[in-house]
Amino acid sequence: MSYCTKIQLENGERLDLFTPTTFRFRKPQFETQEIPDIYVIPFAVGKTDDWDEVEYEFTEEKGYFQIKTSQLYIYIKKLSRGYFFNARPRKLSELPPW
Repeated sequence: MSYCTKIQLENGERLDLFTPTTFRFRKPQFETQEIPDIYVIPFAVGKTDDWDEVEYEFTEEKGYFQIKTSQLYIYIKKLSRGYFFNARPRKLSELPPW
């Protein structure tokens, strides 16, 4: 088991799921570099043991990523200069918020 549930995106970027409603986006310093394990430490909320695995669905559409947990939709829109995030409860529409 790893510290959290990791979803590899592109260019080394990663979305970490801690619970169905808690996540973190990680971007390495260089596009081709993955985040070294030494930085996968329990500092996000001060938890010192591993999180339970989070079940999720991952979809890559043209222009954005969509991650669904049991309680949350996370949309990550690919932009030329970075990303735009939007997270909403599952009870709301499944359509991207843009």
